[in-house]
Amino acid sequence: MEIHFTPLRTGLLVALLATFAFLGGFTPPSAHFGMEVSGSQINRSWLSCVALFVAGAGMATIVDHWVGLMPPSNLRLLYVVVGILLMAVAILWYRSMLATWAVQLGIP
Repeated sequence: MEIHFTPLRTGLLVALLATFAFLGGFTPPSAHFGMEVSGSQINRSWLSCVALFVAGAGMATIVDHWVGLMPPSNLRLLYVVVGILLMAVAILWYRSMLATWAVQLGIP
């Protein structure tokens, strides 16, 4: 597995992380509702979402993986697909956490 920081790949990685930040992914769920609650389960779930998204963004943009000797083949397409799936799961999981909190607090 190799990591390549070309300008295009670095720009895509920064754009994906900025999109996640714009969606509020780097903000803990308790901060969205102005609460001082900091349950360990909630923080662990939120940090797992952040880790999933960052790992998926990294896999989809900067990772190359060459296998074989004659001729070597690249598994980049697999990394891109898995990275996109990880990012989608992270966003859906984070949004479902926010929706669950809103329902529990009675916020429409």
